[in-house]
Amino acid sequence: MFKTLIISAVVVFVFAAAATQISAQNWKNLGTKEVTDQEESDTFHIGSTKGQFRALKFFVSRHAIRFYRIEVTYRNGETTPLEVKAVIKAGRESRVMDLPGKDRYITSVKFWYEAASVGKGQRSMITLYGLK
Repeated sequence: MFKTLIISAVVVFVFAAAATQISAQNWKNLGTKEVTDQEESDTFHIGSTKGQFRALKFFVSRHAIRFYRIEVTYRNGETTPLEVKAVIKAGRESRVMDLPGKDRYITSVKFWYEAASVGKGQRSMITLYGLK
């Protein structure tokens, strides 16, 4: 009985680790932008040649940033606004934001944020990831 329990636990652990690794491999780094206390928006120019993405998330480093919204533009000209309205602390990432529709070849992603949240004279970084 005890041996069966241990074997079952090991099997579950292996499958969970594999699923996490597979999931992590699908996130593609779409670029990094420096955020200063002077700017209030940034645009990531992706290019539709990188493929389709079904979701986005971003990671903040150095200093916290107060985000307001994101606008995703696709190669067919359509846009999707994504409400964020959150402070993302340094070393943290946003929630996963699902993208609607089928033609999700992204040409650009624009971020609006509060420059003052970075801190006077400070710089922060945003790294954008797309899920295939």
